[in-house]
Amino acid sequence: MILVCVTEQKSCRRLIDAGHKLAEKAGMPLKVICVRSPEQNRWLASEEVEELLAAAREKEAEMIIKFSHDPVQAVSSYIASQPIRAILTGTPSYDQRSLFIQALSRRHSGIPLIQVDTAGRCQTDMTLKPIRTASSS
Repeated sequence: MILVCVTEQKSCRRLIDAGHKLAEKAGMPLKVICVRSPEQNRWLASEEVEELLAAAREKEAEMIIKFSHDPVQAVSSYIASQPIRAILTGTPSYDQRSLFIQALSRRHSGIPLIQVDTAGRCQTDMTLKPIRTASSS
């Protein structure tokens, strides 16, 4: 499974698109996760989240919305309960380091973490092998 981490920004659609391409190529399902502050529990009122939900649906991906003050812990808990083979995130702004990306990388060092730039290009040249299922054997 490919997991795409998005924030409440329309520009995150590029992450969903990149994740979809990777998931198709690898023959894996795609999931999208967004962590919001518990104070933002009116997520249906957010135009940005609605657009990301629509983008995920277009790519036949499930979108998970978690409410937490600790995005790293919320995403890590989800990763621990799922067969995640790669994690996609955006790239931090120029000359900034993302504590979120660093923490995910440390906690899940066995899972490739792929950053997607503003043009939608993956920042790593990695290939994932398709999952073999009983029907593909």
